[in-house]
Amino acid sequence: MKTEKKTQSVRVALGVYLTIWTIAVGLMFILQIWALFRATDIKPYSVESVSRHFAKVAVPFWVWIAMVAISGLLAWAFPDGEEKPKAFVSVTKTLTRLKGRLPENAEGMVEVKRENGMRTVTWAVSFAMCAVSAVIAWKYLMNKEYVGELTSKFFQEHVIAEKLIKVSTWVFASLCTCVCALVYHSYSLNKELSMVKQMVADSAKRGEKPVVKEVKTGRLEKLKGRLAFLGSDRAKNITRIVLAVCGAVLVVVGIFNGGMASILEKAINICTQCIGLG
Repeated sequence: MKTEKKTQSVRVALGVYLTIWTIAVGLMFILQIWALFRATDIKPYSVESVSRHFAKVAVPFWVWIAMVAISGLLAWAFPDGEEKPKAFVSVTKTLTRLKGRLPENAEGMVEVKRENGMRTVTWAVSFAMCAVSAVIAWKYLMNKEYVGELTSKFFQEHVIAEKLIKVSTWVFASLCTCVCALVYHSYSLNKELSMVKQMVADSAKRGEKPVVKEVKTGRLEKLKGRLAFLGSDRAKNITRIVLAVCGAVLVVVGIFNGGMASILEKAINICTQCIGLG
């Protein structure tokens, strides 16, 4: 048993270190690509210039490869035991069932309704932030007569890069708002569930008979139930869907504002000058 715990601890620690190192190596590559793109003394790009920049991250990259290999060997040598999948328990359905056993004016119902209202306000603020960000992003990206405002020579020559920097701030703020809304939604539901359970227990101690009643589920309650289902155990899927939609929208915007032609030109230059296909 102790050996299994030690092995699990090593696996978790290695996974954390590998995740951090992966992000660090990715950032190193991005910085070198940025430095290569901004450099004005090495255009057109050549094999030597690209190799010189990427050689700076060669050691961290090979260390990352070694960590991936060690993780694979550890997973092969010490496989995880099969675990039975846990059944999904809908917090919203549990709340609806427990609320149906309480009278309308039960003690503590005001706090429960307040918690419900706070979730609605949180999602309203999140949706409003996304709408504002979408409008601002559309304004910047679709403005073909946009004039650069930053004084840097690089941004004066690459107005699209300046647009993306200004848009990315709003996109990041929207994503953070949505993530915070999801986290608070899950926290608020669990808090409300604890309150309702306590109310049901207090009612049973007082000898009150449970009042089983039919609770009508409107459109708003159904929507909240779906959000609770996605927000509690399906946050990863929501994030993937949001990122996929954002990526598709940015691709479409790039096609309409001429960004596709610019990328095609850069790709041709890289293939014919850097890699040497020409």
